[in-house]
Parts: sequence; structure tokens; C-alpha cells
Amino acid sequence: MSKVPRNLDGVFYRVERNGRWCSVCYSDMTPDERKEVIYDRMGERPLDEQVGYYRRLAELMADYLYDMGEQLGVMCE
Repeated sequence: MSKVPRNLDGVFYRVERNGRWCSVCYSDMTPDERKEVIYDRMGERPLDEQVGYYRRLAELMADYLYDMGEQLGVMCE
């Protein structure tokens, strides 16, 4: 069963699916696609660049998660 593309986080990457390249939202990627992006592609970059990238990714994800909670009225106690 494949995931329904939701495009929730707005962080897109080019990935190859079925022999074709397409833009896929990070949260819609398969675990293997995430591994490819995070470990394989980022592993080639200098450490300070990787840290900055992960910091920006975490900030973006936190902002999107907060916004979704606001829009849906979700709160954990």
C-alpha cells in the first residue's frame, strides 16, 4: 500500500520513482528515499553545511507541525 501524497511540509526533493524523476515532499517519501536524501546525499557535504541543513529542516518541520495544530485545533495535555 503506497502513501497518499499530502505535500504537507513543503520541503521537496527530486527522487527517482519507476525510472522517472519527480519532486516529492519530504514527509511523503518512503523510508528508503529519506535515507537516500539524508545519509547518502548529505554525507558528501562538509560537516558545518550538514549541521546548518538539519537545523533548517528541523525548524521548517516544527513550523509546519505547529501550523497544522493551529489549523486543526489540536493540543496535547
